[in-house]
Amino acid sequence: MRLKRHKSLLISPKSLILCCAIFTLFGLLVLAFISGDDLPAGTPIPPPPELHNMTAKPASTCATVEEMGNEAVGPSGGVDSWKQSLKVRRLIRNHFESHGASRVRLLPPDKFCKQGFVMGKASEAGFGNEMYKILTAAALSIMLNRSLIIGQTRHIGTSIRLESI
Repeated sequence: MRLKRHKSLLISPKSLILCCAIFTLFGLLVLAFISGDDLPAGTPIPPPPELHNMTAKPASTCATVEEMGNEAVGPSGGVDSWKQSLKVRRLIRNHFESHGASRVRLLPPDKFCKQGFVMGKASEAGFGNEMYKILTAAALSIMLNRSLIIGQTRHIGTSIRLESI
């Protein structure tokens, strides 16, 4: 007695891709024409809530372009940009004294693990992209008060030796 095998339904790759494309287009059409934010027809639009006892005062952190330069202008009317430059230099120097590589290398393992880090990863991209990544990581490390560690990734192919093959 021969056993009859049932032929399983095989789907060709072309028909699978066609079905995926049809369902994708249908989904995009549904998303384009049906919006969850639309109100049904005839629904009155509620007025915006009124603000009571709210006075419009500019925030102390906001300033116009003209007001921003007033901090650097000295009493004689001259610009004391060197004072501002020294302030920034002092900030950067203090940051790297507390979070620089020379200090991080000397940390014991338990303190090293508790330290927060901003990781900078360099790979083989263009010089501009690398400088952008490194400077962004440095700015983040200063703003977040974290240590900056820059590592370089290497491709796997350079570390594999083909002598054994």
